[in-house]
Parts: sequence; structure tokens; C-alpha cells
Amino acid sequence: MTDYFTSNHFELLNKWAGHKRDESNPEQNQAYDDLKKAYAVTQAWANKLKTTLFPVGRVEIRKRPTNQGNHFSGYNWAKIYPSPEAPKELAITVGIDADDGFVVKIDTVGLGESSKTRKTYLALRGDYYNAPFVTTMPAGDGLEKSLDQLTEWSAEAIRNFKLHYEELVAKMNLSKSLDDEDLLKHFDSKPAFQTFRASWTPEDKAEFCRLARAVHMAGLDWWHSSKDIQVRFGRKNPGSERAIGVLGIVRGTRVRKLSWKREVGALPILHREPLTNELLTKIEASLADKHDLPNDWLLLEAERPGLWPDQLRDDPVEDNDETGEDDIADSDAIRLPLNRIYYGPPGTGKTYELSKLMKREYEQVTTSVSKEEWQNQFVSERIASLTWWEAIAATLYHLGGKASVDVLLDHPFMKSIAAAKSTNKSVRNTVWGALQYHAIESSETIKMSKRMAPAVFDKLSDSSWILTGDWADAAANLKRLVDE
Repeated sequence: MTDYFTSNHFELLNKWAGHKRDESNPEQNQAYDDLKKAYAVTQAWANKLKTTLFPVGRVEIRKRPTNQGNHFSGYNWAKIYPSPEAPKELAITVGIDADDGFVVKIDTVGLGESSKTRKTYLALRGDYYNAPFVTTMPAGDGLEKSLDQLTEWSAEAIRNFKLHYEELVAKMNLSKSLDDEDLLKHFDSKPAFQTFRASWTPEDKAEFCRLARAVHMAGLDWWHSSKDIQVRFGRKNPGSERAIGVLGIVRGTRVRKLSWKREVGALPILHREPLTNELLTKIEASLADKHDLPNDWLLLEAERPGLWPDQLRDDPVEDNDETGEDDIADSDAIRLPLNRIYYGPPGTGKTYELSKLMKREYEQVTTSVSKEEWQNQFVSERIASLTWWEAIAATLYHLGGKASVDVLLDHPFMKSIAAAKSTNKSVRNTVWGALQYHAIESSETIKMSKRMAPAVFDKLSDSSWILTGDWADAAANLKRLVDE
């Protein structure tokens, strides 16, 4: 397989575009074989991009240099569907083009120009070269990149689309609507939940499904807890036991109750509030604007639709997990005194046994650790719990306020957070995304339209990054943390 694209691939696309396939032509046969190799690189590119941004998606590729009429095409492409539920009529595509070089876009699949859906798409796209979901790069620029760098460029291009895939699906009315029973089957992967929900009234069922849809449409994930019949939502990566972040927990055997863990829009933190139509209306309004959602664990890990419990692992039982409604919550639990009586004749060890008990219960064992060991423990315990932008800001501050991405990634702070978020397989892309999302609006080097508070970074002309903007106020606690 050819490791990467070559200038010859573009020359062949340009030379043979529109020509009828002629197997008796040796020159054409060689061109056909070479262009098949280019397709293999396109497939590798698409697979890398899918892994980076759409871990539960799929790649489809035809890998023939000729079209259905057996004429050579002036381009090649691979289709990426972001999720198993993605409509077949719309895909994110990557490929090379004789005229446009390297291309990343959202495009329709299998629709004729007279199709109503295709016409809706074209109206939303507008002028091709100013489209809100098309990005191109000259062939010469792309040929200077490695496959990893091309993937990084593609991921950034997709993040910068002014109209994203799920938004386009909604505007084109391509969403597949699940009825309540089909939706609940996603939760039935846990038999206890399936048995439990069989006793719900029609009102219970409708309310839960309404919540499930609102959460899913916001791009958030649902999963089960190993404990009881709790279900949780927030952000969690496939294959991981631990969540990136939990926004809500639904529990209760008699009455469905919701704990809401973060302020989102006008909705405050809630503790075991009964699920009512009034509360659901507030939740739907709060989730309608994704800009109000916790950005560091939602937007920067991967650009993908929300997942269901049958696509994710259950949360493990933790010592500090909240208990069910019939139990005493951890925060309210009281350690009851134990009246223990030791009896026996003198000399049988009562006092000795009591001294051992007192030592075990009340004496804190201390050990001497080196400065290096203490620093390593500090980093692993304090830095690893930060969000991505916080860890980057702390690292930049520790490095004197200026560093390249390579230097950042090699710093102990960043290595610690990368280890803590071990399910993230594209740390470099995540760091790049966090830097750009939190760049100042006046930056002359960052053209990304989507920004998030706080704005604390900027990129210099030498590709190094600095602390600026709201840094002093937004990261005062980080400065104190690093100064420790």
C-alpha cells in the first residue's frame, strides 16, 4: 500500500477524469492501479478521522477509480457516518479532488439532483466555496503533511463547520424518530431495569422517554449504574467504565426522581426532584442551547451524537455512590457508636486488645517521603482532576507563560491529565481543540468561529501559545495551585 498521497495521484485524476475505462490500454491500466492505491490512503485517512471524532461511527468506501458508468472520476472519497443511527442519505466525506485538492465536507449520498432532499441540502450549502460545511486545502499544502497531520487538519475543519452534521440532519428532516418502546429497548440491556419499567404507568413511561429524548438530542450519553436501577446521563466514552462527566441521575423505585449535577442555562442544581411535566419543560429549554452545556467534557473529547446504555459500559460501584431512596444517603449517614464490652479474669489481655483497637482507630500512620515522591503525588492527585483548559493553563503558567504544543504535551501536568483520561486516544487533538476554543476573540492567528469562556489563550506567529485575556481572573486558583 502507498503510505501517503503523491503528486502523481492528482495528475492522474486530472488526466483521466471523464475517460471511459479501456482495459486494453496499458497506460490506463497503470493509472487505474495507482488510483486504487490512492483510494487505500483515503480509506486510512477516513478510519483515522472516524477514530478521532466519531468512535461509534462507521466508514464506507467504494475504492474504484471509475464511477457507475465506468468512467474515471476526477476525485476519490470515503464516507463517514458519525453513529449507527446516522441517516444513509447524509455523510461526512473526505477525499482528494483534481481541482480542489484535499476536501472535507458534509454531502448527500445516493440522491439525484432532482431529489427534494438534495435540493434542500443545496439550499443550505449555498455557494460551494463559501459553504458552512465544506473545507478544502490546496494539493501542494496537503502533500507536505503526514497522515496524522492530515487527520488533525480534518478534525479541526469539521469542528469549525458553521453548520454541524446533527444540525444539518435536523434541518433536512432526516432524523429517525424512535417510538417510546424502541427507545426503552436501549435501556433494557440491564434486565433489572427492564423488569422494573414493566410496572410503569403510561404517564411514567411518557415522562421518562421525554427526558431521554431531550438528553439524546443534546448530544449527551445515557448509561446504567452497576448499582440498583439508576440510570445516568452526561458524557462517557465507549469501552470506558468511568464517565467524563455526569449531568444527571434518575433513580427511585416508586417515584422517578432526578438529581441534576450542574447549572445549565436557567436550570439550577437539583437533588432528587420528582420528574414532572413542568420540570421536563425546563430541562428541554436548558438543553436546547448546547453552548450552555459543560464544554470541557462535552465538546472536546469527540464530535459525535449521544449514545444509549446498550452502547456503553455500566458505571462501577464507588464507595461514595449515592444510595437508593430507601437508604440513608452518604451525606446524611451517621456513624453510630458501638458499645463493646471486654470481660474476663485479670491478665487475659483485655487492656492489650483495647490498646490495639485504639491504635488502629485513632493513630494516623505517617511515612517519610522524598520531595520528588511528594511532587509526583501532588501532580497525580491535584492536576489530574482539572479540565483540559485548566491543565493547559496551569502548564503554561508553570512554563513561564509561553510554550509550543509539543512542549505542553511533554510536561508532567499534561501527562498526568492524559493518564487520568486514558480513554482519550487523541490527546494532541483535544489539546489543540481546547486551546482554540478558549482563544481570545481578537486573535489574529485563530480563525475558529466557535469560542468558549474563559478566553485565556492566544497563538503567536511562531506557533507557540501564551496566556492572555481573562487569564489573571479566570485562573487565579490555578496560579495558587501551581505555586504550591
